[in-house]
Amino acid sequence: MLKHLLKSGKKWIVSQSKLWFYSAPKLPVGTHFPLFTSHRLKFDIKMVFDVGANQGHFSKQLHQYHPKTEFYCFEPFPGTFDKLKGNLLKSNFHHFQLALGDKEETIWVFQNEENQSDTNSLTHSNDSKNKLNKISIQVNTLDKFIEEHTIESIDLLKIDTEGFDLKVLKGSEKSLTKGLIKLIYVECGLDPINTYHVFFPEILSYLNSLDYVFVGFFQTDIRKINRKIHFSNALFVHDSVSNQIKTFL
Repeated sequence: MLKHLLKSGKKWIVSQSKLWFYSAPKLPVGTHFPLFTSHRLKFDIKMVFDVGANQGHFSKQLHQYHPKTEFYCFEPFPGTFDKLKGNLLKSNFHHFQLALGDKEETIWVFQNEENQSDTNSLTHSNDSKNKLNKISIQVNTLDKFIEEHTIESIDLLKIDTEGFDLKVLKGSEKSLTKGLIKLIYVECGLDPINTYHVFFPEILSYLNSLDYVFVGFFQTDIRKINRKIHFSNALFVHDSVSNQIKTFL
């Protein structure tokens, strides 16, 4: 009887206030990524690789929940990289003006204006309206970077590279195969009409073949459901640590 009354009372509060309450440890998957990493993981996030860090917003927010974590932030576009360094000043932030992909190469691309830095892309640079600002970008592979810097493991690999994401993953295949990367948080397209982002089934198929399990979507873009740009961020966990995510009945 009491349980029924409490349930009815909760429904009434929600209907009146338009607010729904969860305790942080039981937030549904997809609600708030930093809180998910803080409360739903049984292991500590000690090492984060932020590929396509832009001006550092993702790492800065995650740092609030993991202040002792080491962050390796990669941003190849020079103006944006300067902003990144200025925004992430603490000693546990490491900045690299470098792109990661599936091979070592130099790419010539057009750079967008500063206020459009979040749309800079190695894949779609011809979409840039600024055809005068052509720059060269140095690309390395994550496998080689890990080897050169003697990185033993990565707790979280975040990738937001505007269509270059699958290439970043393929350049990490040796590390992925060994299970050196526990969590992968990668931007993906949700519709085959969206040619700007990598279509989610391509990423799912590739990571499944390397023993990564899909956990859920975060920050699905529903501001305007346009099939040409509909995207989200997909979270994967390596099978070896899949039992390290807390679940609830």
